[in-house]
Amino acid sequence: MSATNFQLTINIKASSSDVFKALTSEIPKWWTKEFKGQSRNMLDEFTVRFGSSHKTMVVVGVIQDARVVWECLDAVIDLPELDNKSEWEGTRMGWTIDEQDSYTDLTLMHIGLTPELECYKVCEQGWNTYMQSLKLYLETGTGKPYHRNN
Repeated sequence: MSATNFQLTINIKASSSDVFKALTSEIPKWWTKEFKGQSRNMLDEFTVRFGSSHKTMVVVGVIQDARVVWECLDAVIDLPELDNKSEWEGTRMGWTIDEQDSYTDLTLMHIGLTPELECYKVCEQGWNTYMQSLKLYLETGTGKPYHRNN
């Protein structure tokens, strides 16, 4: 049985360079304001927090205006319904950026986030929410990143 990785494509009215910049330099503006580290270059490491949950990533792929890949080094998804709170560890998020005229298709493939995982449903909801925040940020200048007062 082959596992199906989570994948989502959104169409954004923005240039590929703006999308790339949002993924490498502006994560706190669309994902979570609780951001520490660097995410611009190969082997940069950063940590994002969502209250008592966190994920530490390393940048393992960068192609200017075309692709960004993160690998999760450490994760705690602190939800009471989860027995395994570290399911993200070792997974990879591959972001593919494809500009078409005045729009850009952004595809996220979260390699290792499969329906068999305990956290899949909550993570699927999270990615849907934050991908829409990213789209909103790029199209209006204001995203809806996580912060403790949400």
